[in-house]
Amino acid sequence: MKRSIKFKERVLGTLDTLTILGMLLLYLFVLLFIILTMDIIFNSGDDIAVSIITSILFVLPLTIIFFYLSKILFSIFFQKDDKLDGLIISKKDFPQLYETIEEVRIHCKCPKIHVIGLDYSNNAYIREGSKFGLAKWKKRYLVIGVPLLLLLNERELKGVIAHECGHLSRLHSRSTQRISWKMKGLKKYLDKLTQKGKYDSFTARLVKKYIINLNNLYYQLRKNHELEADIIAAKEVNKQTLINALIKMDFYEGIFSGYFWGAMTEYNKKDEKIIEDIYFMMERAMKGNLEIPEEIFTNFLEGIRNYNSLPGSTHPSIAERAKSLGAVIPSLQGTFNGDLISIFKDSYESALRTLFKNEAQNILHNMSVKWAKLSEERWTEYYKYINEESCYNRHGNLFLHRKKS
Repeated sequence: MKRSIKFKERVLGTLDTLTILGMLLLYLFVLLFIILTMDIIFNSGDDIAVSIITSILFVLPLTIIFFYLSKILFSIFFQKDDKLDGLIISKKDFPQLYETIEEVRIHCKCPKIHVIGLDYSNNAYIREGSKFGLAKWKKRYLVIGVPLLLLLNERELKGVIAHECGHLSRLHSRSTQRISWKMKGLKKYLDKLTQKGKYDSFTARLVKKYIINLNNLYYQLRKNHELEADIIAAKEVNKQTLINALIKMDFYEGIFSGYFWGAMTEYNKKDEKIIEDIYFMMERAMKGNLEIPEEIFTNFLEGIRNYNSLPGSTHPSIAERAKSLGAVIPSLQGTFNGDLISIFKDSYESALRTLFKNEAQNILHNMSVKWAKLSEERWTEYYKYINEESCYNRHGNLFLHRKKS
């Protein structure tokens, strides 16, 4: 990370810490002042009416300040958030999975992860749920998408998880969240100035300049955080394994998804019912039974090799990340089997099958059923939409045919 960016990050962190400490001191001072004022009022010997009036004049404003400070500090230190859309994987049922994650976590010097869950994304992330800030305790969830478990082998998955652990061990989210909160507050303040007709005032110009600087710093930090987490992950696996995993994830989003869901639409056109074994079908598609031309793979890899991220991107491009680590972007050489796996010269062995072993079938079944329930309404609407489009096209073609004749 560039020293100037790191310095700005530390300055912001120090200012925020001092702000919170200042609020805590003010909070304690107001509380103490309320108690002392009440004690003086009720021990002064004045009649009840005078005591009530004095309380209203002195204690009520302090109580209002105390209430708002309590509200702000409570939101900083305490949080209840344990909702997870997906499937919780218990440590008792899958000890090997927890041991694997624990091993990665320790190597990356990451805080403890309490719960592992599965969702429907092609991603893995660590989410902090309920927290008790004064004791520095937070409940942490590692969430892994089933498509990602099917796409990557165990070593590649370790690299992705190590990357996420790297973010947490370096407290990356803390600094970016601070900047987001600051920008949100400043934008609200700027809106108020605009409503008062003071958009071009000296104060408004200062606020706008500060927002622009914070926005630039935000994107610089996000990119540098990714590169920093990559270095940590490359120590856990190796640099090429991590880059291969990133390429596969990008391929899933950019190429595979379009072909797969297109095939599912055609496959299901007759009855239009929700597919209840979607992840079994996805696993078969991962093995190379989708007819994706070799040219698509070649162009995809060439695109990755030549693409650089924009200034407003939160992530560096894969080419930039590979260059930072000293890894390479692979190319198609030798026998091509019509699937992404052959690019990396490995046989298809998903992390889901190696980590969950005999329970892999149950995991795929349970997540397929959950996905079907979650997506049923959207699935129905989708087929209604494509049927309407089909009907429109048929009438449109008929109209054109008549017009020509």
